[in-house]
Amino acid sequence: MGETSRLLVSTHENWELLDTSVNACGLHAQVCLPAAPEQIVGSVQRMVRRSFEARRRYDTLRLALQDVQEDLTTLRQHAG
Repeated sequence: MGETSRLLVSTHENWELLDTSVNACGLHAQVCLPAAPEQIVGSVQRMVRRSFEARRRYDTLRLALQDVQEDLTTLRQHAG
């Protein structure tokens, strides 16, 4: 699972470049320059927040799977 998000920063809106970037590079957002620094920072912060949320969901699922595997091991030991 990727730990990063990709942000395309360009001098103007270029939907063809955006489509190519999304399909080829897994791009997550586009910001056009000159953009207010707050817009760039806001985009990056949203991307980081989504990455952290995805990582938290992954960790929760991983821990749940470990619990189930341990339960199965315990059941097998008691049954055998």
